Amino acid sequence: MLRVAREFAKHIYNSQKWKKLREYIFVKQHGCCARCGGVKNLQVHHKIWLTPNNINDMDIVYGEDNLELLCHDCHALEHLKKSPTREGLKFNEFGELEEEK
Repeated sequence: MLRVAREFAKHIYNSQKWKKLREYIFVKQHGCCARCGGVKNLQVHHKIWLTPNNINDMDIVYGEDNLELLCHDCHALEHLKKSPTREGLKFNEFGELEEEK
C-alpha cells in the first residue's frame, strides 16, 4: 500500500535523479531503518510528505534532510498511525513476522 506513488508524484519516483538519491540514502543510512534498525523491506520516506502543493519544492522532494530510510512497519506507523500487523506481532530485522516480547 505504501509503495504505490500517488499520480502527482509518479514522475519523481520514476526519475533517474530519484533513483540515484534513493540509493545514496540507503548507503548513507547503512541499509538500516532510522527508527528501529531493521534491515528488511526498506523504503525512503519523505519526512514532510509530498503533496500537490509542494511537489515542485526541490528541498522537500530531493532534500537530504527531508529523507529517511524506514522499514515497512515504521513507514506504516508513520503514514497509517497504526501497525500493519495484528496486535502482539511485529516484523523483526530480517522482515519475518514474530511475537512481540
